[in-house]
Amino acid sequence: MAGVLEKAQAGLTALASELSDEGFNKIEAAFALNDKRTPIHADIRGFIRELSKKETGLKEIRDMAGKNLEFAAVFYGTPHYLLGLSEDTHNSIAGDLIKKHCPDGAGCFAGSMELQKAAAKYPDIIKAVHRSFYNSGLADKGNSRVEH
Repeated sequence: MAGVLEKAQAGLTALASELSDEGFNKIEAAFALNDKRTPIHADIRGFIRELSKKETGLKEIRDMAGKNLEFAAVFYGTPHYLLGLSEDTHNSIAGDLIKKHCPDGAGCFAGSMELQKAAAKYPDIIKAVHRSFYNSGLADKGNSRVEH
């Protein structure tokens, strides 16, 4: 019984990994930048840096990135320190942009996390199964010595 549960846990973990990889690939494809527009992307980065200094800058960045995929892709693909933002702020906005512009990728990650949570419960269940097969009478017999 425990072996079946261990195999199920391994299957859930493998499926979670596959979903995570699929989500990553979808997100990378959605936010891929066109190499021919590199000068424009540099301008967008500079514009984001300038906006980040303004009092209402974060709201403007969120609004523009929510409406324009290229703006969002530049934001997503640029490290936080090059945009003048904290890592937490960058991650928060990037997460929102993933949900907005690549809901399939976000869904894959959400599904992967749910599967990981389910798989994390299996060790306790497996321990409970092992305990349920424990028989103190047999254990006592096994602990007694038989001498010839």
